[in-house]
Parts: sequence; C-alpha cells; structure tokens
Amino acid sequence: MLSGDNGVLQRATDAKTKSDEAQIRERIRLAYNSALAKDITNKNREVQKSTLEDELEKEFPNKTIEIADSSDKKEWVITIDGVTENVPIGKDTPIVLKVAEHKNEKFSMNTELEDSFGNKITVPAGFKITSDSPNSVTGGIVIEDVDAGTTATAGSQFVWIAVGDVYTDTNGTKTNIELCRCGFDENGQKVSVEDGYEYQLTVVRANMPNGMPDVAKDSQINYYRAFTFAEEETSREGSSTQNATAKNLRNFLSNASKGYYIGRYEARTTVQRTTTGDATTIVTEKIEDPVYNYVTQLQASERSRNMYASENFESDLVNSYAWDTAILFLQEFDDRADKSIKYSLQTSLNNSVSQTGTTTDKICNIYDMASNCYEWTTETAINNTNPASIPCVERGIRIQL
Repeated sequence: MLSGDNGVLQRATDAKTKSDEAQIRERIRLAYNSALAKDITNKNREVQKSTLEDELEKEFPNKTIEIADSSDKKEWVITIDGVTENVPIGKDTPIVLKVAEHKNEKFSMNTELEDSFGNKITVPAGFKITSDSPNSVTGGIVIEDVDAGTTATAGSQFVWIAVGDVYTDTNGTKTNIELCRCGFDENGQKVSVEDGYEYQLTVVRANMPNGMPDVAKDSQINYYRAFTFAEEETSREGSSTQNATAKNLRNFLSNASKGYYIGRYEARTTVQRTTTGDATTIVTEKIEDPVYNYVTQLQASERSRNMYASENFESDLVNSYAWDTAILFLQEFDDRADKSIKYSLQTSLNNSVSQTGTTTDKICNIYDMASNCYEWTTETAINNTNPASIPCVERGIRIQL
C-alpha cells in the first residue's frame, strides 16, 4: 500500500508536484496580468516581451525564465522550473481604463480612457489626470504635465474638448459637438459662415463700450463685416510681414475628430513681462505663473509650437477651429452659476488686466476665455479696404492697459 507506482507515498509525491506546478502557473498568470495592464491600450493590444520579462523577474527572482513565440505567433510560451504555460500575446478586445480609477497616475504612452458616461479621452505620454478632475468630459477633464517637457512646463494643465457625439449621462443620452469654424448670432447660437469668411459677434461686442449709441454700434459692426477671416492650410512661420498660420491644420482636423486639449489658462510664462521685447520665454499653463502679456502673434506662435517636442503629440497656437469648437463645447456644458448670458456673447468680467488671471471667468475648468487678455490665433484677417492693416485675428476680450 505504501510502495509501487500507485502506492500512497508515490501518490503523495505526485500530488505535491502537481500543487507546485499549479502555483507556478498561477504566479506566471499573475505576472502576465501585470504586464497586460501596463501594455494594453486601445491602440496597442499586445503584451510586449520586455514588459513580460520584467514582471516575471519580479515574481520569480533568481529563476531561469524562458519566453518564446508559439508556432502561430499568437501566444507567449513561458517556461520556469520545467513548467510551461502559454499566455496570449494580444487581446481580442481592449481593456477599458476608467478615468475615475486612474487619476494622478503618470502614463508612459498615449493612453485611451473612458469617462463615467462612456466618452473616450486620450491622455498623452508624460501626463496624468489630476486628482481633482471630474470623472466626465462634460465637466472638463484636466490633465497635467508630469515630465513631458522641460522642468518649466512640468505642472502645466490642459482641458479635454470633446468632439462628435458626447454622452451626457449613464442612460446613453448624447449631444453632438461639431468640429467647425462658425459665428454666433445675437442670441449666442451657432451660425454658418460663407467659405473663407467668418464674422464673430463676440469680437465686435468686445470693442463696444457700455452706453454706445445704436448708430455707433451699427457703424462698428459694418466696419468689422469688411474683414475676411481665413484659416489657411499652408503652414507659415517666421515671416516679418505676415502672421504665423497653423503648424499642420489638416493633421489637426484629422486627429481632433474625437477631441483635443486646450490650455486651462491664458498662456503663462515663468517671468512677468512688461515690454514686447522678444526675450527667450517658455510658455506654461500653470496657475502660479504670470499671464504671458506683451507678446506678438509671431512670438505666441513660436512659443506654442516649441512648448513640447514629442513623438506622441504636438503643441501649436490655437486655430479658429479649435477656438470656435471650444466655445461650442463650453456653451453646451456651461456649469456656471449664472448662465443669463450665453458664453459666446460673454463680455469681460474684470475691469483691469490681472497678471495672475481671474477666477470669476471659469467654465468647465477653463479660465479667461472671455476675460483679461486677447488671445492670438493662427487665423488671418484681411481688411478689404486695407489688406495689410490687421493680418492676425484676436479672440476673447482684452482690457486695455
């Protein structure tokens, strides 16, 4: 009963061997799951061999680890202490990463996540979702530069502008945010514009003092109607006589079809500026830095383009599509306590320039789209009567110095 191939002792030995093998297989699976969580995104559905090796070495220190491809190239074949386990190289469906579960976590690659309503966002490599960010894009999801750029840009924050169908609750209710250039009528509603022509009532209203007579208002409006506003596809920078246009407009329009990021604050810089001199200036998006004032459109464009040098994403001065679509998004999901004035028609909420920006103009986590300083864009403005008079388009509301 105790000896022989089928004896009690032999069966006990076999049971222990099987138990040891089962533990090894379980630990291999644990290491694989860790590698899976690190490598799987919507764009990359494969577990990398190097990641798998790292996780296995943590689980099996000082063990000989062998990893090979299966014959059909669909599985990793892992052998440890004579025990072989096959695990999938890829997954048929991506792992869904939830915004609420991955806040304050630095992402090493561009990573797609899903908000609480099912909307998708992409967090760029080197960024994190801030711990105080809302869980849905309709509230303005905030990301922060951890170390994607220079030391000066670390801490810069950006807000996701969702494009296309946007889910607004957990029941599947949705609205559509169109990526477009548009105008706004007297009621703040989007209106289409002729090809190559854009008339923004917000720009006109910004130049109308309180109490201006109607006759004067009509004259002012007609003056601005004489401008042709165009967003040119051909990139231009470094010209001393023309404004800089978008870095790559066609590329932006293609990549922004699901959404894009816009700076949370008016452009900031590390040192307060008091002249328009072209000093070496680094653009930031940190609340503690002073507003980047006294800057030409050419300087603003150059600084924006060079804010980041990454293979994973690019930065640029805001174009008219990005600005107009952002206004549509903010107006649709307006979370201000006072919504009596449509945001597309909102005038400045402060009476003097603030070098630290304002806190009264905040909507969906974005500050000062309608207050404080004008914002340069990559749009070209051509006065029909004097083509060289105003080559650049300014957005937002400026308080005169």
